[in-house]
Amino acid sequence: MSESNYLSHKFIKNYDELTSQNPHASDPRFLQVNQFNHCAYRYTLFCRCARELGEENPRCKFQYYRAQIACTAEQLEDWDDHRQKGNITERRN
Repeated sequence: MSESNYLSHKFIKNYDELTSQNPHASDPRFLQVNQFNHCAYRYTLFCRCARELGEENPRCKFQYYRAQIACTAEQLEDWDDHRQKGNITERRN
């Protein structure tokens, strides 16, 4: 096994241990370059979950919790107001 392969394997193993012990660890796809993208992504996941399963579903509550971590309170209030009025657009991926 080459050294770079060994190091990447070691990093992945350590990261897996970190996330298994702490399920609220940061999403590795977002490296804190632009927190707004992370925030918008998490809120979009919550909106989709709420539309399909209802806001009281534990999975949806978890997605909202993740959005609360990434977003400011003002952003969440603004988006919640838009959702209640029915004029928020969700990204379709």
